Amino acid sequence: MKYFPLAILFILLAGCHGDSDQAKIVKTVIYVDHYKSECIGSFPTLCMRVKDNESEEWHNFYGWISGFNHKWGYSYELKVEIETIENPPEDALSNSYTLLSVVSKNKAPSEAVFDLSVYHSLADPSLEAITFESPGVYKIYNDKEVACSPDDCVTIQSLIDSKFGILFEFSHQDDPSLPLVISQIKCADSRESFVSSCL
Repeated sequence: MKYFPLAILFILLAGCHGDSDQAKIVKTVIYVDHYKSECIGSFPTLCMRVKDNESEEWHNFYGWISGFNHKWGYSYELKVEIETIENPPEDALSNSYTLLSVVSKNKAPSEAVFDLSVYHSLADPSLEAITFESPGVYKIYNDKEVACSPDDCVTIQSLIDSKFGILFEFSHQDDPSLPLVISQIKCADSRESFVSSCL
């Protein structure tokens, strides 16, 4: 009989442990924007822009959603499962995201324009912020192609050669899988002073 309270204690602890495990997994809805923006995680790249509800401001999403393939030119409402990772390695993410379902997927309006800056550089030239792809086409962070007119292409190459950062205004084509279209080159400055001058 004297062991009964100890058995009860084990049962209670097991119950608490189960609740704790359940609390580490959350199912929720997030919104994903129709374009990415420059961000710096382990290295400079492009991040999806997300928010937890429609009234919030967009913010960069540092990571990925397992099972989800973001396509430029489309905004999404996603149902996801978020699992908290206990004691993640240094510089690693503390949450993992898994796609449960795509609630909605909407093509961005043809008149939608958006700003995108490209100004970070890396020692590896293949990972430069913006690189020449083919005549009339550049690529941002080896992710999304950009179409440019002959004059804009000359300007872009000159700014790259000068190691300048560039703030673009873009729009999508009717087929969003095609390269972005430059509405204007809004600002350019040295990479060191780009943020204070252009952003």
